[in-house]
Amino acid sequence: MGASMRSTKIINREPSIDEQIRLDALPICESPDTAADKLTKLRPITRYIYGMACTHCPSSAFKSITRAMAKSAGARLRQLGLLPESVDWTARARVCQSCPLCTVVNKKLYCGKPFLEMPLRDPGSQGCGCPVVSKARDPGEHCPIDSLHQPAAESPCNCKWCVKAAAEQLQVG
Repeated sequence: MGASMRSTKIINREPSIDEQIRLDALPICESPDTAADKLTKLRPITRYIYGMACTHCPSSAFKSITRAMAKSAGARLRQLGLLPESVDWTARARVCQSCPLCTVVNKKLYCGKPFLEMPLRDPGSQGCGCPVVSKARDPGEHCPIDSLHQPAAESPCNCKWCVKAAAEQLQVG
């Protein structure tokens, strides 16, 4: 079935049981065309959008944008004092200022190009696009690169921030 068999509906209610079954039957990681070929030949594939969230097969751009929205909300709550800040956020921000990925746009520091200018990127080589000060204040964030400017490992973390913090603890101890 071609593209004429697919449609998108915007609804402001919970899906019915039939709609839930149709949504659950679609594999999360496949494109609508592939899912249509594998699952149905006779009925149309319908994608349901609740407000801004598409429950069909979210693209990596959609995932990146919603993650950035959540981080932005967290940064605002941190500014209001409602979320905890990293104790050493100023040291983390200084590390970012000396990084070759750091860019200045409208008098604001970013890790690479600002996120909205390039939502899909390789954080290890192009930076993550976050505002440096907001990222440094978040205790759960990590630098996307290590001290050799290679993509940082997650476990154990070897990002610039964690390596510097570990070195400072060794000097104190």
